[in-house]
Amino acid sequence: MAATGTTPATTAAQPSQQLSLEAQKILAKPPRSLWSDAWLRLKRNKAAMVSIVFIILLVFIAVFAPLITPHNPLEQNTSNSFRQAAWIKTDGKDTGNWEWPLGTDNLGRDVWSRLIYGTRVSLAVGLVPMIIIVTVGMAVGLAAGFAGGMVDNLSMRGIDIVLAFPDLLLFIIATVALRDTPLGRIWGGLLLLFIVLALLGWAGLARLVRGQVLGLKEKEYVEAAHSIGSSNRRIMFRHLMPNTLSPVIVSAAFLVPTAILAEATLGYLGLGVRPATDPNAPFPTSWGSMLLEGNVALSNQPWMMLAPALAVAMVLLAFTFLGDGLRDALDPRMKQ
Repeated sequence: MAATGTTPATTAAQPSQQLSLEAQKILAKPPRSLWSDAWLRLKRNKAAMVSIVFIILLVFIAVFAPLITPHNPLEQNTSNSFRQAAWIKTDGKDTGNWEWPLGTDNLGRDVWSRLIYGTRVSLAVGLVPMIIIVTVGMAVGLAAGFAGGMVDNLSMRGIDIVLAFPDLLLFIIATVALRDTPLGRIWGGLLLLFIVLALLGWAGLARLVRGQVLGLKEKEYVEAAHSIGSSNRRIMFRHLMPNTLSPVIVSAAFLVPTAILAEATLGYLGLGVRPATDPNAPFPTSWGSMLLEGNVALSNQPWMMLAPALAVAMVLLAFTFLGDGLRDALDPRMKQ
């Protein structure tokens, strides 16, 4: 009877021991960091991953544009003007040629080559001002939120003034006023465009960072850092800034398409990058300038306008999908 009585106890102990071993294996695994956890969630978002691949492809195209383009984007041949796209047929006959896949413009320049070089301007306009905006916006937002008092009040009033101006109107005023100055001639006006976009974009990001810092500086770990004598600089850069990066990264992803759209709009109005004359110029044209040229010749060669319009739309969609994916991935509430 004693032997029979001990058997159930032994059997019951085995699952319990098994469970504890499984629990030990789980506990033995190193915990995932916030960033690795966010990357796993981002990989599940197919639209965001396709967008990342597309953006990497665009960067590759922009960097190696001279090796990819079949013709010099500034090479003119008036006897070959307004050639249709390669697959276009008129009266059952091919009017295009695959030597010029998207046809030629009114001066006989290859539309495909100009479209590839336009990628350089759009990515530069999207990425360079975004880096400046993030740097300035984080610095002002951290200082205003952490210092409080007079510093916070003055910073917020300055931000309110900047945000009060209509963006597009200020772009146009600044471009028209400084277009013929030495600053406006550098890189065909590209440097001026960088500065104008950065000056108007930092305020929104600074307000976002300031709001994050106001909530974070009341947390227990910040009070603990104060109590052990950590300097204000260490608290700002080691405790507060890393915890504001999630919304900043998402905001930065949405800043890029905004800047690209602003450049395309200014180029369409004739206020974007100046047309280059040097055949070795790194930025011979932009998608905005191509939209303006294509609008004039829409009835003769529609791909002069359709090609850059589709390119702008695809880039905007890619960065928008990436921003949505980053927002979901960096939100802890999305963790499953």
